[in-house]
Amino acid sequence: MAQVRTVITHRTGRKFGLDHHSHAEIAAILNARGHTSGEGRPFHPLIVRNIRDEYGLRSREQRLRGAGMLTLDEMADQLGVSTSTVKAWRHAGLVSGQCYNDKGQALYHPPGPNPPAPHHGPPRLCDRRPAQTSDTHEPTRRGAV
Repeated sequence: MAQVRTVITHRTGRKFGLDHHSHAEIAAILNARGHTSGEGRPFHPLIVRNIRDEYGLRSREQRLRGAGMLTLDEMADQLGVSTSTVKAWRHAGLVSGQCYNDKGQALYHPPGPNPPAPHHGPPRLCDRRPAQTSDTHEPTRRGAV
């Protein structure tokens, strides 16, 4: 365990792994550096979580929340949009956030003085997808039998 604590703790004393990486990423880093668990096995996310819990270290989510980051619901409320809009805006780069677990769930930086605004009304013509037409159909012959 002391070996893992040493690896998880950066030279400056900051626990870099928990500040910047998910459990799976930390396990991958430890494995890449040739470290093994106390039983001589490769690390996996559950082992990293158990070590974190045993030493009373805060989770990545708790650390980011402590730094003032917002949950998806909080961000949606502040922006006056749905949670799916916040996710779409994050993927488009309109709002920023950081994943806090291996499921891809994110916390969001508070919106600045000029947050994105929702667009109301029908989609702009340039945002619409072209109509789906099929050129493979042959003309139907209709006529008297």
